Amino acid sequence: DLSGYNITLVKDNKVVEGWPKEFESINDADWKVPAGTYTIKVENLTVEETYKTDKGVVRVSGETSVTVTAGVSTSCTVACTPQNSKVSFMYSPEFDVVFDEPAVTVKESDTRSVAMTVGGSHLEANAAYFEVGSLTWTLTAELNGQTKTYSKDFSTVKAKWSQITFTTGSTDGQINV
Repeated sequence: DLSGYNITLVKDNKVVEGWPKEFESINDADWKVPAGTYTIKVENLTVEETYKTDKGVVRVSGETSVTVTAGVSTSCTVACTPQNSKVSFMYSPEFDVVFDEPAVTVKESDTRSVAMTVGGSHLEANAAYFEVGSLTWTLTAELNGQTKTYSKDFSTVKAKWSQITFTTGSTDGQINV
């Protein structure tokens, strides 16, 4: 379903006049353009639109090159792939027994950090989206009335779903990731 997707037509590194257009406005319509080589770019959201909500949403895009010959109908396919990373946190049953009130904060940059709950099997509810690049996450949890903190930097976050599980092997507060 491409409803809501934007399609941009580019020639010689410049957006063709009148573009981008929403898919609904051009669905099942003939596009008439002069002969030449074009790049067709498709995206569901811009980077700015992706993070209008606290946890963000998946952003997909793709592009392909197509050569148009005068008087010849040309079609193409654009494969769209995720452009941001989905991150979720969960903990083992042992972790839940040893620690109280676990919480995770994920910092993407100086301007965006997301507080997330750490949940057992509810990965979707505990997921958030971040730009590809680097992230820092910090786990805090209570152990015998004292706050334990564990932080980790990731410098090569890729466009995929990363599921991070916290475990503990003992009651001494050791946190394993």
